[in-house]
Amino acid sequence: KANIPRYVLPMMYKRDPISNEILNVMGSEYYDNSVPYEGVYPSFAEKIMKFSQGDIKNITYTHRSKVSSDLHPTSSFTAAVQDIQDGLVDMSVGPFWITGERLLMSAFTVPIVYDKVFLVIPKPGADEGFMKQVSKVLQPFTYKLWGLVISIIAVSGLLSVWFADRPKARADHWPRLRRKKMRRKKRAYMRLAVDSILEMGTFFCSAGVGLDPGSNLSNKLLMFGFGFFILITVSSYVANLAAFLTRKTLEGSVTSIDGAIARGWKICAHPVFVKDLELAWPNGKFVFFGGW
Repeated sequence: KANIPRYVLPMMYKRDPISNEILNVMGSEYYDNSVPYEGVYPSFAEKIMKFSQGDIKNITYTHRSKVSSDLHPTSSFTAAVQDIQDGLVDMSVGPFWITGERLLMSAFTVPIVYDKVFLVIPKPGADEGFMKQVSKVLQPFTYKLWGLVISIIAVSGLLSVWFADRPKARADHWPRLRRKKMRRKKRAYMRLAVDSILEMGTFFCSAGVGLDPGSNLSNKLLMFGFGFFILITVSSYVANLAAFLTRKTLEGSVTSIDGAIARGWKICAHPVFVKDLELAWPNGKFVFFGGW
């Protein structure tokens, strides 16, 4: 036994018993089980019954109960699922949205189609200014990730100075460290550190490293690791950069539910998502309208 939540053309509907006209508004015939259902979903259910090889012998269609309709006045589909939980029917046929509330009542089959839910903002406008376009270059990575990249560049530069300040390296790689007086001065080391960090930054921006054949093993290992870091980082950056450069920047508006909540905006939503939205964003100002 299966119930039909409501008429949805051309998925499921009934015909007027007198005029044989296709009905899209439910009347007294909806509660008359002698009037057969037609449409895509009843035909699909009949095909499933035939392919079941006797597991499903018969499907008798009926209406949702009036009690469940009073319990869920904003959603006829949730009311239909309520009948399954109450044991009034074995299943329900229709284009259901799978929500958290409904999953607690009944199991669902594998979805046939998927609906995308969008946040619609009236007349947001687009900011195509020069600074907005320049800022897109940094958008593939978050600020925390950029901070990590800069930190790795700085640490690599400091390690390069430390590895170079060795007995063998002082004579070959860093001539300025030959003098003992300069080696002990903090100013000299600061200049070397800044020079090395800028060099590492140049390597990173050019997606490559420069290696002196006469450098020691420690410095070569450092350059190898830094080069591998550049490979991974640049590959991830370039893969996402094109998507951010072609995306329009909305002016004076928000692009997410979190942004709308932060500004205290009211968000209109379908009542079927009441519990899901209130659970995910308890501080949101949601206004639920309509019903299905």
